[in-house]
Amino acid sequence: MTSTPKIDENEVVSLLLKLIRAKSENPPGLEEEAAAVVKEYLDFNGLKCEIYEKSKGRTNVLCKIGSGKPNLALICHLDVVPAGSGWTKPPYEGIVENGKVYGRGSTDNKGALASLLVAASKVKDFIEQSNSGTVTIAAVADEEQGNTYGISYLINEVGFKPDYAIVCEPTSCNTIVIAEKGILRIRLKSKGKLAHGSRPHEGINAIVKMTKVIAKLETFKMSYEEHPLFSPPTINVGTIIGGEAVNVVPSECTCMLDIRYLPSQTPNGILSEIKSLIEEVRRNDPQVNIEAEITGFEDPLVTPQDHPLVKLIAESSLRIAGFKPKPIGIGGGTVAKPLVKSGIPSVVYGPGDEAICHKADEYIEIAQLKLAAQVYADIMLNFEKYLR
Repeated sequence: MTSTPKIDENEVVSLLLKLIRAKSENPPGLEEEAAAVVKEYLDFNGLKCEIYEKSKGRTNVLCKIGSGKPNLALICHLDVVPAGSGWTKPPYEGIVENGKVYGRGSTDNKGALASLLVAASKVKDFIEQSNSGTVTIAAVADEEQGNTYGISYLINEVGFKPDYAIVCEPTSCNTIVIAEKGILRIRLKSKGKLAHGSRPHEGINAIVKMTKVIAKLETFKMSYEEHPLFSPPTINVGTIIGGEAVNVVPSECTCMLDIRYLPSQTPNGILSEIKSLIEEVRRNDPQVNIEAEITGFEDPLVTPQDHPLVKLIAESSLRIAGFKPKPIGIGGGTVAKPLVKSGIPSVVYGPGDEAICHKADEYIEIAQLKLAAQVYADIMLNFEKYLR
């Protein structure tokens, strides 16, 4: 195996601070400034890149190193969620303190991006001279709001089609995400009867009727078969909207359900179970008039534990850190799903604690940044041996 170059953690931290200070909140989703930081670093280190935008300011950066097959893509995203409230440190200044870098996007996902870029700069000469395949570094837009201007655009309109992909989202460098629950959205719509707020007995309160179904959902158990990589399926009552005015008995109420489901389940099967639950409530209250419909879904993702991508990451980690990350499944979703859907085998591995994402005082440990950079460098040096 080719020896991994030394990584200067100060270089990684310096780049991360620049990325944090390049504000790229989504919404509204202007990644242009952060993309400029990426391009400047790549240019300085002699790495060519291409810029792609579906809409002005919604910037994606692709950098190809080497040539031929296999083509391994390592993917990070440029956008971050809004800072929100509750911070004790300025979210967009980048604060280094007690071995950590604080700032919005430090863990999700600019820390991994800094580690990846520094790693790529150290191994580019070997990749270009070895004729062992292509590494594509992708810094994409719009991950936080559905991928329309990011990975979906690159796949469907630009023709982005690597042979394999590693999504560099936070896994604390000690796990590899090989499975993601399915995501199902169901809309419940309750219909009532208008009346004056002073005479509620003359109307049918659509909100009250909806609450009867919601109360049942709290203890509702879906039918499913257990899976070794997943916890049980979940239902979250995400939004509820209803009522015309405070002095009017509401005639309509809409509720959105976010359901994370397992491979043994199907969207239509879950919908049937929800409809059966509504019928049960209606038997006790004939005035309940609630319809349920699917508004969207993403199938579960499961990559075999013996897949070459998993072996590549595990053995790179073993060489660098002395341990193999554990393959796991998660309830959230990453850009691995649209990649796999388009025929690109993909798994998730990166620095940072996923539990810190989107919170106030988001941070990443500098030791994680350095470890990730070393592992990414080893992956880029040795991927051809695993992905032939």
